[in-house]
Amino acid sequence: MLANMNLWDSLALFTLIACIYIGACLYLAIPMPVGVYNDSREYIKVAQHSIFSYEFWNALRPVTVPLLLKIAQYHLSVYTWLQTALFCGAWLFFTYSAGMHIKKPSLRICAWIILPAFSLSKDLFFWNRTVLSESLSISLMVCMLALYLHRTGRLAGGRSETRLQTFIFNSIFAFVMILWSFSHDSNVYSILFTAGIIFVLQLIFKNRFKPVRVHIYVGILIIGLLFILQTHQAANGYRWQRPMMNILGLRIIDNKDHYRFFVENGLPDTAAVRKTGRKSFFQHQWPDIDQWLESSAKKTYILHLLKRPLYHTCYPFYMWIKHIDTKMFEFYGTFVNMPPPPAWQKIITAVTYPRKAFLFIVPAALMLLAIQLRRIIIGSSSCPFFRLLIIILLLGAPVRAFIGWHGDAIEVGRHLFGFTFHMRLVVLLIIIDYLNNYSWKKIRAEEALKAETSIEPEEQTTDKCQGAGGRGG
Repeated sequence: MLANMNLWDSLALFTLIACIYIGACLYLAIPMPVGVYNDSREYIKVAQHSIFSYEFWNALRPVTVPLLLKIAQYHLSVYTWLQTALFCGAWLFFTYSAGMHIKKPSLRICAWIILPAFSLSKDLFFWNRTVLSESLSISLMVCMLALYLHRTGRLAGGRSETRLQTFIFNSIFAFVMILWSFSHDSNVYSILFTAGIIFVLQLIFKNRFKPVRVHIYVGILIIGLLFILQTHQAANGYRWQRPMMNILGLRIIDNKDHYRFFVENGLPDTAAVRKTGRKSFFQHQWPDIDQWLESSAKKTYILHLLKRPLYHTCYPFYMWIKHIDTKMFEFYGTFVNMPPPPAWQKIITAVTYPRKAFLFIVPAALMLLAIQLRRIIIGSSSCPFFRLLIIILLLGAPVRAFIGWHGDAIEVGRHLFGFTFHMRLVVLLIIIDYLNNYSWKKIRAEEALKAETSIEPEEQTTDKCQGAGGRGG
């Protein structure tokens, strides 16, 4: 019955699933209080500046959250509802677009159920009712993935595009990408690294990327300009100084070797700095190091990381593994009185984020991806658009982990959350891709063909032997 489902039946079923999903989102969001933190007040302060002012675009926080606060007229409840609406819309769009790449009707329906359910996990949905950047960052990233899957799904289905349609798509995608890069400072590094991955892939597979090579070069140029603009704004707004103070207070001062290296690179070695408490560093009460912060702090920290590049690259993964089974979810409810989650949300959270078991699920998923990539590597098949997205996301995951850990020294659970979400989504997409291309009938047909080819030479040898024996007689 599912195989014979027509377009209108599929749309009706997806509409039903979407209505149930929206109802579940409302059920979860209505009793949740609005979460306001110290960072939230800084976003509100930035939003109160004129959009045409220097202070708005070069402030202590990036501009995407303040822009949405302006749209909400500084009403925090309205702001969080706008976040929730964008979250629901992005995930529904992503779910439908992913279904365009799934050949099996039964698996497509399962994906339409699993992907929205995944977004209802407690650690994901919580951010929709907080005045922070996590919800917008998730929604805009999912929206970018949905735009990519939607367009490639249309192209894979044989639909042609006019130049106007291509221009409209590229404009929308660029707009969402800009908003995402300015929702969190670390996002622009992920975009830059992704552009580098695509550039390398198009050099390796020249023929496959030839039709879109010009678009790739233009996109990389835009991303490079966006990176320069974003880092310039972060420097003008002194957005990196507070994380640097956190790193000094929590990771450098207490370690003699690290502290000696920083002193050798200009950090003032004063009694006040050596005896300072962590809280004092966070509050920026040390004018002795202000000049060093502006002139040499970033360079010194980069040199510190480059002293042991392999160690500093792998250490975030070690810390992620170490803290994956801690009471990470309790962090999300420390500032506001969160209502207890319903039983079905607990089940979704336990299934989509099984803590320690996740450490075994990730390698298993990577093995499934390796099986899928075997034919691509030997050149017997091309890489589907869906799988190409998985590869790009997977290669970009270490960047999220590296920046999440080394970008600051406090709220590590919150910073590693982005990497955790990234990996969980990759694992889910790998499983869907594997099931989409896995076929018992095809495997049985290949086994039967191998059996026939192995039997035929034996039969021919037997016939020749019998013929020789007959002639001899």
